[in-house]
Amino acid sequence: MKKALSIVLALIVIALIATATYFFSTTQSTQEQQTPAPFYLSTMTHMEGGWTMAATDEAFFNSQATKLRHIMDLAEEHGVILTFETELPFAQGMQRFNDNVFAEAVERGHGVGTHCDIFPRKQLSNAQMTQELRKRKDIVDELVGADQNKGCSGAGGVSNWYKGAVQAGFGYLNGIVGFHYLAMAEEHRPNGWSDDEIYGGRFHDPAPEEEDLRFYPFRVSQPNFTPDTSGDLIISAGSLGVLSSMEEADHPTNAFTDGCEGDCPLTKADVDTLVTWLGEFAKTRDTSKVAKVDIYLPTNLFIEENNEVFNYLFTNIRHLEQSNILASASQKTVYEAVVNQE
Repeated sequence: MKKALSIVLALIVIALIATATYFFSTTQSTQEQQTPAPFYLSTMTHMEGGWTMAATDEAFFNSQATKLRHIMDLAEEHGVILTFETELPFAQGMQRFNDNVFAEAVERGHGVGTHCDIFPRKQLSNAQMTQELRKRKDIVDELVGADQNKGCSGAGGVSNWYKGAVQAGFGYLNGIVGFHYLAMAEEHRPNGWSDDEIYGGRFHDPAPEEEDLRFYPFRVSQPNFTPDTSGDLIISAGSLGVLSSMEEADHPTNAFTDGCEGDCPLTKADVDTLVTWLGEFAKTRDTSKVAKVDIYLPTNLFIEENNEVFNYLFTNIRHLEQSNILASASQKTVYEAVVNQE
């Protein structure tokens, strides 16, 4: 009798444990399904490859470094995170003039990375492409450490940017534009992205064109925009364009196209256009995937005359954060969030 009772009690305990385990796993699964993946707003500021004087002209270098510190000061008043990415000349200037403003940016909580202008019209072998990208990555690694320098902004063109980036040690590409379509056969591109159309003016338009690709980072295994979870490179696009062109652009998602030939004044109306679009996107986005939008902030905007508008921008971003609509983040943070979700 005692033995039978013991068996019954054991079965009851087993059943209770099984029920509790099922309830816990089901509850956890439901909670995971209900918790939306993050929506990030990041920025890009490029220290350009054409600024050859940044490597040798200390006055020019200092003027650019001062602008970076100026915009960091304004952003930090509101807890907004920026990202700066450099080509060779400014990186060389940081070494030559012993002013590592990128390391300072990291210490202050901002993001940094490599900017890669790699001969978009010139066909390079995989080895040549890798060498060019590695040369740029190495110097930024020396400035901030490889752990901070995970991504390359740009690198689009006719060469195999996928193999070049992976073999150079990059984990993601951002700053994705029309140039990146050139590595793909024309029949595999959306309408409007032929070689002639790209070279004729669309080379710097934000890409990919499709919203479900542009605003949700994904892996690729070839120099194309076909998602492949087995790939070694994350496409982290999300670009809307230049902030100062938001109001004038034909659409907020294409703010490299404007009516003032790339020289639009920065106004609060640009910020209002951006904030309205962000709010609309947040309402309809796919909450199961990490979402990312970025805006381009060139250094020529980082002047005293624009302080009021930048404070207005950063105040609005902070409000969106406090309303749990999005989070301000570096490009590297977005990359890490995608990897973590995987």
